[in-house]
This record gives sequence, C-alpha cells and structure tokens, in this order.
Amino acid sequence: MSVCNERKGVSGATAVSPLRQVEGKMSTDKNMMKSDTDILSAYTVRHSVQVPKSVEETFGLFVDTLDEWWPAAYTWSQDVLQEMVIEPEVNGRCYERGLHGFTCDWGRVLIWQPPHHLQFTWQISPRREPVPNPAKASEVDIHFEADGPNQTQVVLEHRHFDRHGEGSEKYQEMMDSPQGWPYILRQFETAVS
Repeated sequence: MSVCNERKGVSGATAVSPLRQVEGKMSTDKNMMKSDTDILSAYTVRHSVQVPKSVEETFGLFVDTLDEWWPAAYTWSQDVLQEMVIEPEVNGRCYERGLHGFTCDWGRVLIWQPPHHLQFTWQISPRREPVPNPAKASEVDIHFEADGPNQTQVVLEHRHFDRHGEGSEKYQEMMDSPQGWPYILRQFETAVS
C-alpha cells in the first residue's frame, strides 16, 4: 500500500492525510517475522452497530450531532458540555467546548471520505488526559456500510493502543468492555433510531 496524498478540496470530497502510515511491511520480533497487520490486530478493538438510516444520513448524524448523542460523562466538560466537533476535512480538529470558552482537542481527522469513511487520531491518554503528540495517540477508523436501502452498518475499529505507552493494555480492555465503545455506539444507535 502506498501513502496517499489525495485531496479534492471540498468538504464532501475524498481526502486522505499525507501522514498515513504505510502498512503491510514486515518486522522482526524475537526472530519471528510478523506483518504490521498481525501486530496491529493485537492492539485493536472492533465493534459495530446497525442503524435504520441510509449511509448518507448515518454519516451526517454521526458527525453533525456528536454532542447530542456522545455520553457527556465521557467528556472533560461533562454536564457543562456545549459542543463536540469533528471538522469536515483532513487535519480538521476533533474537539469539545465547554463553559467560558473551555476548549480541548482530542484528535485530528486523518481520513475524510463522506459518507463511507472517517478516521481520526484518539489523543486521549489512559489517564483521560489530552495527548498533544499524535505519535503517542491511537486511531479510530469508522466505516459506514450500506446494509439495504435504509440500513447502515457502522463499523468502528480503534487501533494502535500500544502507542499510548504505560497503561495501554488496560485502556484497550476498558474501551473493549461493555462500558467502552459498545456503550458509546449504542448511544448513537438509540439517538438515530
């Protein structure tokens, strides 16, 4: 796979960050050859939900109403959360805004391909602190797949937990638990159904 640096200019067009890593190379681990894909799988959480909307509607609702369905308890602002935003472009900010102008970035858009694909860095540490260095952040990759005329499968993959360093294994377990991504995705499913 080659690094893609495609941009078409408008927010609804295909765009892929030039920062995307090349995957599929081989690496040595204790004299055994493992592909990056095998290593990636060990640090990946995958969950999905099905919603009764078209792919276009589902993608739009996921991004445009994030602050309406995302659990406020899972934000820094909590009960004073005013908005959560994913800017609709590659390198767009993912952030929340609370009272008195409090703003906290929690990611950057890596892939913006509405209505089928969204990927962003997850710049939140295992201690729920912001991670300013994207090299120490995990990634959330979301695909919106048609499953009939008005059914969409939302497939979320959270990967590279190992980049978080100390506490990453427990962090991965927590995000894979019923209170992690399954709970967050159920909130979305409930909000749009």
